[in-house]
Amino acid sequence: MEASKKQRRRKIRKRLERDIPKPDTREGELWIKNRQESPLLRLPGEIRNQIYSLVLSVGHINVRFKKWEYYQRSRNGKEFYTPVNPGGFYCRVLDERQDPWFALGEPSNIQRGMTLLSGVCRQLYQETAVLPFALNIWSFESHAVMERLVIKEDRFSKAQCRAVRAMYAETLLPVALDKAFLNIETLMLSGRTRLIRKPPEDTGEKDGAATCPHAPRFGLASWEVRSPWWPEQK
Repeated sequence: MEASKKQRRRKIRKRLERDIPKPDTREGELWIKNRQESPLLRLPGEIRNQIYSLVLSVGHINVRFKKWEYYQRSRNGKEFYTPVNPGGFYCRVLDERQDPWFALGEPSNIQRGMTLLSGVCRQLYQETAVLPFALNIWSFESHAVMERLVIKEDRFSKAQCRAVRAMYAETLLPVALDKAFLNIETLMLSGRTRLIRKPPEDTGEKDGAATCPHAPRFGLASWEVRSPWWPEQK
């Protein structure tokens, strides 16, 4: 079941990421109609990009997961469960330098969608799908939540993951997640350590001979420790 959902998501993403649809198709007709009638899409591309940056640059996106809550009931000797509080992934907007592990409680700015403009139409998807990832710092409730969202359920595209440049994390990312977010430049750890990824250095080893699991193909990645990002918590 989960594998079929992942395949369906990938198929939909590939269709949306393709070039302009053919004009003699229903999708092509909608593409032309949107460009002609939408006040936003009629603006020059440079102005649209400025608008996207203002709307989608929020500072720090923290992704969390809430379990479904069920009420156990019994009827005719059989037990069944009725969902009372929906669960799933959600995100909250934090200050750019706010430690997500000290930001306790459930704020009022909880959102289920993380790339809200991209679901409007194909052109907005192509123009905005990666922008929230490139413009903001990201964090996840735990490595387990990150792995479930990114690896197991494949909710983000490869381009979206690779657009992330800064992230808060509990520790250095596991191999699979490090590979998914391979363009991260700044990693802020929960122990208040700020790491800057240094360019890979040539190790002199042949391809495939690197011993470090985080090593890229032509060199060994390393991190430079910098001063803490966060002020002391009171």
